[in-house]
Amino acid sequence: MKKVISIINHKGGVGKTTTAVNLSKALALSGHKVLMIDIDPQGNLSQNFGFENPSDQLINALVDGKLLPVQVVDEGLFLVPSGIDLIEAESSLVNVMSGIARLKRALAPVRNEYDYVIIDCPPSLNILSQNAIIASDSVIVAVEPTKFASSGLDRMFELIKDAQHDMNEDLKIEGILFTMVDNRLAIQKYVQQLVSETFDDLPVFETVIRRNVALQEASFEGKDVFAHAPKSYGAEDYEALAKEILQKEVVNG
Repeated sequence: MKKVISIINHKGGVGKTTTAVNLSKALALSGHKVLMIDIDPQGNLSQNFGFENPSDQLINALVDGKLLPVQVVDEGLFLVPSGIDLIEAESSLVNVMSGIARLKRALAPVRNEYDYVIIDCPPSLNILSQNAIIASDSVIVAVEPTKFASSGLDRMFELIKDAQHDMNEDLKIEGILFTMVDNRLAIQKYVQQLVSETFDDLPVFETVIRRNVALQEASFEGKDVFAHAPKSYGAEDYEALAKEILQKEVVNG
C-alpha cells in the first residue's frame, strides 16, 4: 500500500524531524522506497542531509507549479528539500485559490513511485501544515511527555477533523508517538497516561522513542541513527516504530 504520512505537532523540539529522518531510514532499510518532504521553513530535515537552503526546493513546486525537486539521499531514500525561502510561500498560498491543496497537487504525479512519503511539518498550525495534512493519508502526532504536553493538542486535532470534513475524508490518525521518553521519571509516565486518557478515542503507538544521546549525535553529524549507532536505543526504537507501522498495514489490509 502506498502511503503519505505527516509528522506533526504545533510545538517545536518534540522530535518531529528526528522521527522523519529515522523512521524514513528504517522503512528504507526494510526494503521500501521512501520520499521525505521538508515543509518546515527552518529546513532542519534538509540540513540533516546537507541541503542548506538549496536553490531548487519545495517552494518552487508550491508557488510556481514546478515539479517536485527530488534529491537522492541514499539507497531507497529520497528528499524534497526546503529552506528559509519557504516562509514566502505562506503569504502566497493564503492568497491563491486552493492554496491549502498545493502540496497534494504537486505530489500527485510522483506519489505512486514511492511506498511511503514522510512529511516533516513546521511547529505551527499554519497553511504549510494544512497543506501537509490535506496531502496525507495519515498523521503521526509526536508528543514529548512533559507537563504541558497536552496543551494545544485539542486545537490540532480540531484542524485534523476540519481537514477530514472539508477536503480529506479518508485522513487517519496513525497514532500519538511519545518521544524523548525517560522511563526513570514518574512524571513522564503520568503524562503519557494522562494524554492517552484525554484522547482515548485516538490510537497511541506501543513503541515509544526513548531519550538517547545517539539520536542527538547522529543529527549533529548529519546522519541517521542507523548510520551513526546501529545498536543504540535510538536505532532500536525507530526500527520498532517502522515495524509497528508496517504491521498495521498487514492487519488493516
